Amino acid sequence: MKFRVGDKVKVRSWGSMEVEFGLNYDEIDTPDYPFAEDMERYCGKYVTISGCHRNYYNIKEDNEQYSWTDTMFENVVGHKFKVGDKV
Repeated sequence: MKFRVGDKVKVRSWGSMEVEFGLNYDEIDTPDYPFAEDMERYCGKYVTISGCHRNYYNIKEDNEQYSWTDTMFENVVGHKFKVGDKV
């Protein structure tokens, strides 16, 4: 697991995950957990890790509804937020 509670991470685009993992009906077949069509609204947005479990995360923005994994997030190492950023 790359991230900790409180980390801000960016959700990958639907297209990049579809190319890498393939589409299975209406969801992307990522390792461990599928990326459901309802999760697409978070693509390209910064979200906040609110829970870390053995092989998945929860995020604050979806009220911990879905299971998120490292492969669903962009690598944003070194990203610094500043006043006025919309995350």
